[in-house]
Amino acid sequence: MAAPDSDKTFAGSIPKLYNKTVVLTGAGSGIGLAAVRLFAKEGAKLMLAGRNEEALAGAVRAAGAGNAAYLVADVTKPEDNRRLIEAARQAGGPDNITVVLLRAK
Repeated sequence: MAAPDSDKTFAGSIPKLYNKTVVLTGAGSGIGLAAVRLFAKEGAKLMLAGRNEEALAGAVRAAGAGNAAYLVADVTKPEDNRRLIEAARQAGGPDNITVVLLRAK
């Protein structure tokens, strides 16, 4: 991920989450999608999860080119959680992950 433009940051500084990997669940709509936009603006690499693939693809577009990937997953299923964390590790490194659960049912 390239360094963000200064007009997208506070006082031209590097965003707080630059080059950190953030896992967001429920990322396809509502508060989850709003979080996608906010975290992307702050420079995070995003691994998005949810049950609606079409909505997740839209969230990836909302995050901007190269800023996000998604995995269709149901966080009530342990195997889906393992797949999600493994995908995030591959995307951003094992020691660089923050997990944010939004809208998990």
